[in-house]
Amino acid sequence: MQVKQSMSADVLPRQASGPASAYCPLPAERLSGIDQKLRQTAQLVSLIVGQLEACEFDPATPARRVLEQLDATLEKLLSRFGLDQPAPATDYDRHAAVDFPIQALFKALAQDFLPLAAAQRRNLRIVPCSSWVRSLPDCLRQLLSGLLANIMDSTSTPRLTLGCRRHSEWLSIELWFAGCKSRDDALRIVSMPVYEASLPGACGKPALRSIAELSAMLGLQLQVKTADERATLISISAPLSPSVVQPGARRQQNARALGMARTCLLLIVEPDALLGDMLSCGLGALGYRTAAVRDSVAALEWIARSGIQPDLILTEHVLDRSSDGVQLVQKIRDQFSRTTPAVILTAETKKQVSQSALTADCMLLRKPVSLNLLRVTLASALSTHAAVHAVHAMPPSRQPVIYVVDDDAALRSDLRTLLESEGYLVRDYGTAEQFLDSYTADQPGCLIIDARRSGISGLETVARLKAQGDELPVLMISCNSRVADVVDAMKAGVCDFIEKPFRYQQLLTSVKKALASQVATESSQVLRKAAIDHISHLTARQRQILAMVLDGHPSKNIAANLGISQRTVEKHRASIMSRTEARSIPELARIALAAGEKTLSAATNDKRNGLIGG
Repeated sequence: MQVKQSMSADVLPRQASGPASAYCPLPAERLSGIDQKLRQTAQLVSLIVGQLEACEFDPATPARRVLEQLDATLEKLLSRFGLDQPAPATDYDRHAAVDFPIQALFKALAQDFLPLAAAQRRNLRIVPCSSWVRSLPDCLRQLLSGLLANIMDSTSTPRLTLGCRRHSEWLSIELWFAGCKSRDDALRIVSMPVYEASLPGACGKPALRSIAELSAMLGLQLQVKTADERATLISISAPLSPSVVQPGARRQQNARALGMARTCLLLIVEPDALLGDMLSCGLGALGYRTAAVRDSVAALEWIARSGIQPDLILTEHVLDRSSDGVQLVQKIRDQFSRTTPAVILTAETKKQVSQSALTADCMLLRKPVSLNLLRVTLASALSTHAAVHAVHAMPPSRQPVIYVVDDDAALRSDLRTLLESEGYLVRDYGTAEQFLDSYTADQPGCLIIDARRSGISGLETVARLKAQGDELPVLMISCNSRVADVVDAMKAGVCDFIEKPFRYQQLLTSVKKALASQVATESSQVLRKAAIDHISHLTARQRQILAMVLDGHPSKNIAANLGISQRTVEKHRASIMSRTEARSIPELARIALAAGEKTLSAATNDKRNGLIGG
């Protein structure tokens, strides 16, 4: 307790003891600077607490009690970010959140808005929900009330639907309606001011804030989606109450999240080196593959140098003079022509920050945030953009081997770590010569090789494998590829041609397809061998009759053409079905097709050579 009092006395300014007129508030610029520095420091402490919580301590040990005291002290610090000043953009005390049923909030909204909707001849539907969330109920009600009021004031939509969609650890409160011609129209709705009676402004009057600002203050994720002028979706994601998530379900959710994280590269852009290292360490412990850089220039250089696309971006908003976090996200998206999911982590409390993040379809988190909230937000960002492709386990004797050939040692190391986490055996080589010297075709697998490199090139390596009769699937990667290179690779039998920079998931998908094609090739070879064996047990006359049956000739015509009785033809047909173990004509056709034309043409050759009697 003494530690808390000492911290409050040293860090926080004292309350004014004189009359209000004698109290001199700090300048806004200085207050903003103090606030951002405190947020940055508190973010570091929050990440440390999050990593300590992941450690297993005996509840009876002093270490657990110290951790609980640290957590309580941190919450006390975070709840005092107002600095006893009437700052115009002060966060709500998110650490005072409680668990409550969302249905109670829906009932209150129904009492307020159903009569208004009926008077305006609108169909407002509120779908019941039994889930519990952890938030500030009065503030969340005010947020949803303002959103409903803005929609009804700004559009003439005849139908509105309010409901929920439950995810693993959060609840999406969704509002569906029509009437917005574009996403910009929908963004204007969430940017309109909302009467906020619970938070006084700088002059003691009720403050006016937008839906986007209120969501950021409450630590909620606001998303806006439109679908070809037909419908607009505005969703607000709130964390589920921990009490409603069963331990078994939580373990399954964590396993799914870990599987998703393993196949994703998270690019962290944070100017503060210590905080960047802490984020990389904390999220790396949760299973993410991370790359941490200091600014936008370093981020773009890292992508160009590594040859890997990020699957998710976590960036500070304030980076450097060349661009801020949102602008960096847009540059990366433009470079790869895909909407890379992004989370903006910032100590800024300006309205423009939340507005720019929302416009760019980025999630926004205001420092400080807990490691758990950061984990849930990243999982939410990935859930709508990435799919987890699970690799099915194989018996140890048939476990696939992935051969990686590239002269870039860093890239080989990254690919080895990625592929081994998916259950593959990996053997990497710096040169194609080393690979060819040690390669033995005793296990299934595939080869990942750079197209252009010193020594034996990728195409030359493929040609040598083909000359040995080896059907090892090959994935070729290249930094600067021409159309001619791709065509040559495909003609040589390469399964896929991947251009740098590529995404981890893209490579894993190609590996999975290559292994599946190898299994299919092996299966077809087994089937062909069995079919040839079946056909070889037929006599020359039976092969001749088989060819005519497959041409669609009836037994009567076959008998007339061969100069034999129809009954003899029927006997031969029955024997053909028995010896090939075919149960129907379509199955017989599949066996003959698998055996190949050479086997079937043997009857014709035999006839020409006079081996078959009339």
